[in-house]
Amino acid sequence: MRHLATHDPLTGVANRTLLLDVLGQALPQAHAQHTALGLLYIDLDQFKEVNDRWGHQAGDTVLLATATTLRAELDGRATLARLGGDEFVVLLNPAPADPEALCSRLRERLAEPILLDGEKYQITASFGYVPLEPNDTAHHALSRADAAMYSAKRAERPEG
Repeated sequence: MRHLATHDPLTGVANRTLLLDVLGQALPQAHAQHTALGLLYIDLDQFKEVNDRWGHQAGDTVLLATATTLRAELDGRATLARLGGDEFVVLLNPAPADPEALCSRLRERLAEPILLDGEKYQITASFGYVPLEPNDTAHHALSRADAAMYSAKRAERPEG
């Protein structure tokens, strides 16, 4: 029952409840041990188009592939969570020395084509990374990472 309450039923990764719990425990521990933490917010671009074009089963395939790829690329000290819809968050403990390189590597891996109804589909994603601050709460840290992702998404969008 606890597993069902704390994990995403589709992908098997942590859900928002578990992420906030782990984050709430990690923040004071990292502060006490002088360890840097990072939070990476990932939003799949044009995910609605997948559901509209191929249906929700294809959307589930994309979400499963995303979770599988992220799990394979992250080491065991990272906590991967799906917040819902097409949003994933990664608690990085410790924070990476080069977050831009990590985002670049994840972006490349996620861009590897997936077959949907016989057609190749390429996932794109927007990333928002924040180093966690000593005064962060779990909710505040998540909010800052979300804002960083939306800022990155706006910056990546062509002017129109």
